[in-house]
Amino acid sequence: MQRIMKKTIAILLSVSCLFGLNSCFKTEEDIFDQSPAQRLNKLTSDYREVLSGSENGWVLQYFASETEQGYPFVMKFDKSGKVTIAGNNSVSTGGVYKEESSTYDFVQDMSVVLTFDTYNEIFHEFSSPQTDGVGHGGDYEFQMKGMSADKDTIYVMGKKSGIDMRLVRFPMGAQYTDAAGATETVDSWADYFKAIEANTARLFNNKISGYTLSSGDETFDVDGLGVGVMALTPVGLSEIEAASRTYYRGIIVNLDNTVRLSSPFEGEKGKFSVQDLAIDAANTKMTSPDGTVTLNAPTVEQLFKMAGASWMIDPETMTAKTKTLYDAAVEGAATKKRTVEFGYQYDSKTGKICMVVKLLQAGTTKASVALFYLDATVASDGTLTYTADGSGDRNAQSYSKNVPGLLDFVKGMAGSYGVTVETPFSPAQMKFVNKADGNDTFTAKLN
Repeated sequence: MQRIMKKTIAILLSVSCLFGLNSCFKTEEDIFDQSPAQRLNKLTSDYREVLSGSENGWVLQYFASETEQGYPFVMKFDKSGKVTIAGNNSVSTGGVYKEESSTYDFVQDMSVVLTFDTYNEIFHEFSSPQTDGVGHGGDYEFQMKGMSADKDTIYVMGKKSGIDMRLVRFPMGAQYTDAAGATETVDSWADYFKAIEANTARLFNNKISGYTLSSGDETFDVDGLGVGVMALTPVGLSEIEAASRTYYRGIIVNLDNTVRLSSPFEGEKGKFSVQDLAIDAANTKMTSPDGTVTLNAPTVEQLFKMAGASWMIDPETMTAKTKTLYDAAVEGAATKKRTVEFGYQYDSKTGKICMVVKLLQAGTTKASVALFYLDATVASDGTLTYTADGSGDRNAQSYSKNVPGLLDFVKGMAGSYGVTVETPFSPAQMKFVNKADGNDTFTAKLN
């Protein structure tokens, strides 16, 4: 009887659930006030409002691929769907500033997508197939991924490439340092491209090498910063090993002395990740926002051993002893109707740091060059110590015999010097102080 009663109760409970499902099963609460379509429409409206609401436009930090340099574009959107795009690059504008207007729109494809839906020569050149069928492989459609709280940065992702990029509100009124060292202001779109060019050249001179990127137990040699493509190779590799273990990231240099990589670089062990770098106040290095990754400046030794660059002595900075030797060499060159310049240069053929001498005949523009070999060492603290016995290449031997005072200068400059760089990360000149006489100083400039 008890067993029958239990079965009866169970059946009654089951029947009650069938007639009142809401009382037996929990229903999922609707956490959204709007449907998916309504939410996408709202997002689209918000993005259009913010983009068209910027009086001076936006800068798109554009990467066509991970391994190509970044290209900034300035864009002005209006609510009607018109966009004006400006650029200044070697690919689509021939290296001059240009503007062109076209149209844009938003489409909804699981998310909000910004599309530049009519051809714009300045912009679409990067996404159009070329003779190889691919071209630069860039995007013209971008998935909208959000915006900063202050609405000054909009985060987008190339729909085809998957590369994360940013639209940044145009920095009207920003200041920068031009090639001559003067402070200038960004008052127009054209000014912005001048500022970017000047800032890139100031931070990353094409002639400077010896940068390294380090984090934890990993260090990479870094090349290519001056041309906009960071090449990272683990230190100490042979040329054969480096061929398969060199990693490339395009970069964009910003006006605030920050650098953005086309995609995060995680080393070979995956122990770190870096995509943004900012220079420190002392101009000695760049660091990631979390401080775990450092892009280090070249050492003084590396600066002396750069291929294709020379450090020419500025006679205006010479003190008494050095100037006396220099004046005698200048007078000697004048007897041969020549002017003379001195500096330091690395000779890759002999592996020696040399005293470079440039003689220029009156009425000509091309100097003849001689290299005097130095027995030189550079200590870790930047001390340069060398002797000079007058040996050198063929021109050096000829100059020694025919130009009075020249060899005396080369030999007389031998000694030990403390060498410092005023702006180590972007070196333009080095100061020499004689270790034996602190009053004996001069400056050499990158040439």
